[in-house]
Amino acid sequence: VLADGHVSWACEAFSKLHGPDLVKSPALFWCWRLFMIKLWNHGLLDAGAMNNCSMILQRCQNEGSDAMKS
Repeated sequence: VLADGHVSWACEAFSKLHGPDLVKSPALFWCWRLFMIKLWNHGLLDAGAMNNCSMILQRCQNEGSDAMKS
């Protein structure tokens, strides 16, 4: 990430790319969420981007639980 303005899209891209792995490991999942909170506390991540990342992770969780049911 080269500039503060890139943090939002970088977090969303990271969530999309690594979401399936994050939801498989509760420890990694919560580390990522806490890191996003730290970014928000420092003013580097806005609420909209944080919500988008949470929705991406929630979709990954739902897809993972659907695959386990099949």
